Amino acid sequence: MEFEMNEEMKKTAKEGWIKDKSGKLAELYCGVPMGWFKNENVLESKEFNDLSEDKKAFLRQKNVPTFEIATHVPPLFTGTHVLSPTDSYLTCLSFVMNPQATGSVTLSSADPSVPPNIDANLINHPYDRRVLIEAVRKSMEFLDTPVFKEKTVKMIGVPEGGVEASDESIWEHCRNNLFSSWHMCSTVRMGKDKDESTACVDTNFRVLGVEGLRVVDLSVLPLLPNNHTQSTAYLVGETAAEKMIEEYALDSPGTASTRRDGGSGEFRSSL
Repeated sequence: MEFEMNEEMKKTAKEGWIKDKSGKLAELYCGVPMGWFKNENVLESKEFNDLSEDKKAFLRQKNVPTFEIATHVPPLFTGTHVLSPTDSYLTCLSFVMNPQATGSVTLSSADPSVPPNIDANLINHPYDRRVLIEAVRKSMEFLDTPVFKEKTVKMIGVPEGGVEASDESIWEHCRNNLFSSWHMCSTVRMGKDKDESTACVDTNFRVLGVEGLRVVDLSVLPLLPNNHTQSTAYLVGETAAEKMIEEYALDSPGTASTRRDGGSGEFRSSL
């Protein structure tokens, strides 16, 4: 914990990382164990059964997780506990997968330099609340196993009642301490048909109704991925690149391009 509370150590670590990828930042938080879980309590709940049949079918699929649990991250929340530089801490995070609540991004001004209104609308759906409650409960059960209890002094920053906490206690804890994992996406979602009310770009990443403009980032995803979004961002970029290379014949003789295999050159066609 000393590193987290020592600004000079952080500064030195940052300098080492920038210089040659060495130092504390090459060790800390690089290996974060993550697990994606199915949860029968959720899949048998009223909140799940109230969903549409197509959504239930999707969520029942073998490789579609209910929630994620990750450990070995900084102590982001400790409740009323005061951190000590001589102590060691294990932080466990609970993530909702496939949230059903939908946020919004709306214009706040005709001036494009003015930030828009962003409402993440987090956990504003009964199903999402049920998932989060079960995820937090499973996280506490995980930390209460003998292998962890053997070296644990106590749990901090957890719902009142700990492992035996009620749904109400867990939800109150979550409501007061919830935060985003910064993976917002799908604000300029892709659609197959221009008549889809929520579609903003077509399958070639072109903005509907606008000439000469494409969007190529995580905002075009038509649905939320069940992962940390870096790999999906790579896939979006590669897919768009391949489409544009084909459309403008950038791989034709006499035209150099940047390819997935690492070859690079100068674009000679106007996009």
